[in-house]
Amino acid sequence: MRIFSVFAIYIVFVSFGFAGMLAPGVGLRASYYQKADLSGTSVVKYDTAVNLEWKEDAGPIKEIKPGAFSVQWRGYLMPQFSESYTFTVKSVGGIRLFVNNKRVIDDWGAKLGTERTGAIDLKADRLVSVILQFTQPVGAGSIQLHWSSPSLPIELIPTARLYPPVFAPNQLVYCDSPDNRTSSLYMTDFTDTPKKLTVDGSFKPVFSPDGKKVLFQTTKNLSYSTPGIYRYALNTQEQIRLTRTEGEKYDPAFSADGRNISFVTQLGNAYEIWTMRADGGSRVKLVSDAYENRHPVLNTDGSVLVYQSKRDGVWNIYSLTISDDGNTEKQLTILEGTEPTINRRGDKIVFISSRSGRPQLYVMDIDGGNQAIVSTTPGEISQPFFTPNRDYVAYLEKNAAGKTDLYAIDLDDKIPCQITTNGKLVNASIAYNQQLPVTDGLSLWLNAQEVSTLIINADGKVSNWDDCFRTGMSAVQANVDRQPILINNAINGLSALRFDGIDDFMDTNVQCKVVEMYAVFKVRTDVFNGFKNLLGNKPGYNRLWFLENGQTFFHSNPYPLAVWKNGTPVTEEPYNIAPINEWMVLTADSANSDDNRIYQICAAEDSYFSEFDVAEIVCYSSALSPTDRNAVITSLKAKYGIQ
Repeated sequence: MRIFSVFAIYIVFVSFGFAGMLAPGVGLRASYYQKADLSGTSVVKYDTAVNLEWKEDAGPIKEIKPGAFSVQWRGYLMPQFSESYTFTVKSVGGIRLFVNNKRVIDDWGAKLGTERTGAIDLKADRLVSVILQFTQPVGAGSIQLHWSSPSLPIELIPTARLYPPVFAPNQLVYCDSPDNRTSSLYMTDFTDTPKKLTVDGSFKPVFSPDGKKVLFQTTKNLSYSTPGIYRYALNTQEQIRLTRTEGEKYDPAFSADGRNISFVTQLGNAYEIWTMRADGGSRVKLVSDAYENRHPVLNTDGSVLVYQSKRDGVWNIYSLTISDDGNTEKQLTILEGTEPTINRRGDKIVFISSRSGRPQLYVMDIDGGNQAIVSTTPGEISQPFFTPNRDYVAYLEKNAAGKTDLYAIDLDDKIPCQITTNGKLVNASIAYNQQLPVTDGLSLWLNAQEVSTLIINADGKVSNWDDCFRTGMSAVQANVDRQPILINNAINGLSALRFDGIDDFMDTNVQCKVVEMYAVFKVRTDVFNGFKNLLGNKPGYNRLWFLENGQTFFHSNPYPLAVWKNGTPVTEEPYNIAPINEWMVLTADSANSDDNRIYQICAAEDSYFSEFDVAEIVCYSSALSPTDRNAVITSLKAKYGIQ
């Protein structure tokens, strides 16, 4: 349970002189716990700096009682110089500091008046993650977070260099002309002058979830002979026209997994909704009626289309459930709603409504239930969209001075954060660094290097391991005696979770379909001491990838369809992967069945506990092409230094 302190609910920025169009920071997201081990109910707020002091008869904030407590600050920081930074924590309690996913300081034992330091090389004007955990067993005290470098005397890290977790884009594509005939697309990584991508007549850009492609809309002018939807590939700078039929084309959008797109075609007074594969190919008409239909968006598996439709003079949001037995339409809002967007899990819709008097962001379940306001901003909001890897929503907002910039908001704490200071954005989309070459069809991504996805307890044990794409999937273990432990420098300076092989394992909170698995792991024995499983089932469910007792190969019930070790095919059953006591990238395929779902990590059927060190697990809901498979394996081998 979390309690959110939202007394500072809206944050306004002025230009600060940062490189590119990036807005200055506002501080870190702080979670305050009444217990000393970062567990239980938390109070969440934004702290402009890590600089706390409290008396013996008072807590650090008014919501926390005197006595034992703990705090976790999380977000990003922006170094000013490319050099080694020394971080200094002055505190009376135990601390653990992670910078850029590296454990810089680890001293959880409470100490009075102690300064603890750690150093790491950082690059200028690049956001890097930061997590600071603090425990205070009892009494008065204080804590401050400082930094220094050869070019920077020691100082308390200033607010303008600290960013909350909602703020982490690495690319922005936008147009800044309200006239579609003269508008062009520009892209920036926030560190340099924006680069022009397209000629006049292009607008409404939309990033693909993997950040590699951009959809955009064109109007008829000297550059584009007919209106249409185009796809721009960032790596080749190639523009491909996806639509060929007559009529105005509007509102291009990627599905949440990037495999499909949707758009609107206007023919006279008819506004038809179409879908097609993102790589081109045949089109499917889903909606064709007498109403004006706009802003269609598909969920991840393409089974639900959500869009706005104007009927009886009022815009409302509708869904279309797509089935071989016939499509079913449902009205989701009755008090006005526009510009819907769906999260990657496919269970939430964010939209705009003026039901409270002025346009604000609202959220509802995919079936229209539990509608609630998200924002209370004074500006004019438009073009909301979910960021690809978390339940954060980005949107444009025009202020009273007529300046339009990009903002983002966390659906949990509902505190907006300004991302740009351009002031002239008309359409915009942002991309995040996914660190995977293939994200289409990604169903699970557990990465021990992303410390923000781990809940690490006082003794270094991990109770939660969240999916990097925030699909809602988490691996959890509430029993502290059965939790894996985070191991630093497990493989070439990178981290891994260690499962003891006795009774450590993690349950998954969501059933996750897996057809193709990639795992960076090693076994701490020469042979499997008992039947083992990296990704397991619960009793009564399909078995996946059992490993044979006393051997170094797979068990026959059932064998995988195919196996690769470090990219080399293991061609014969029983698929021997020896030696197993060294780090490897293991790839395995199973049948494309909806019944192939994982429920446990390093266990199966509440047993078969595995003495594995696991650095990363990547799973897809369908088999990848040979080219994509090789790209994933190559990237994982390079990342972990595996030959």
